Amino acid sequence: MWLCRQGMIFSEFEDGIYREALCAWLCEVGSEHFGVGSYVADWASRRGLAPPKKTGLELWEWLADHEPSAFGYRCDVSVELLQYLQLTDRLSLLVDS
Repeated sequence: MWLCRQGMIFSEFEDGIYREALCAWLCEVGSEHFGVGSYVADWASRRGLAPPKKTGLELWEWLADHEPSAFGYRCDVSVELLQYLQLTDRLSLLVDS
């Protein structure tokens, strides 16, 4: 019943829970665990962007300042927001307004 109210099917809910858990885990272990800083610097250099001289939270902010397309990803922010609102039971905040 809850899934119907959110306009979701079970596989969308399952995918959303997986993404949220993965994001929480990635934030917990930190980018240094994976050597993200050196990977991002190398990637930026190969694509003609000035490599960031940042670590930790500053590195994530640098990444957030760039459009997903700069990293080779197609991302529709509206769709991502809708899925987040569905998953967190907040879609009614928009629908009821």
